[in-house]
Amino acid sequence: MWYSLTNTTVATPRRFIGLQNFVDVARSDLRSGRRNTLIIGVIATAAKITLSVALAFLMLGAFPGAVSCTLFVLPWTIPIALGTIAYKWMFHSQYSVLNWMLIQAGILDQGIQWLRARSRR
Repeated sequence: MWYSLTNTTVATPRRFIGLQNFVDVARSDLRSGRRNTLIIGVIATAAKITLSVALAFLMLGAFPGAVSCTLFVLPWTIPIALGTIAYKWMFHSQYSVLNWMLIQAGILDQGIQWLRARSRR
């Protein structure tokens, strides 16, 4: 949050500028940001798919045996599993970090059951 209130860059010392960054974003043309995000997203997704398929074909011949394939793929699967567990914990009905923060801030009186099924009426 502090960085958003300063003009911090790599080459210059940090200087407090208040809400000027937010004013600049509100006044700016957001089309270039959307375009850049779309380009980066498309390129990154295409690169991931291409490299994943290429590695999958390489692994078919280069790594005989289930143990070596598992050891090779494990570094990619662990972050996904941990991220899933973290989100489940963040939105847990009893131990939710999000509920705790909202209760401590005085926004809520009791926690919300974020992951409950919606009732049909």
